[in-house]
Amino acid sequence: MLDQNVKIEKDGQSITLIGVENWGKRGFHKYGNLKKATENIDNTGFNILMSHDPSHWEGEILDHSNIYT
Repeated sequence: MLDQNVKIEKDGQSITLIGVENWGKRGFHKYGNLKKATENIDNTGFNILMSHDPSHWEGEILDHSNIYT
């Protein structure tokens, strides 16, 4: 997924998958756009973020209001 999200629904329940394009340290490009990837998501729902590099968490995601630990 390239800065997108998709909602999967079954039997009245849902999960939203959020995918961010590459965002990393140590020579990796920072192409990912978290704002675009999280557009129109339900903040009260069950959301799973997929990112390529764990440094993305501290570098950007902790400051994002739509994603919680």
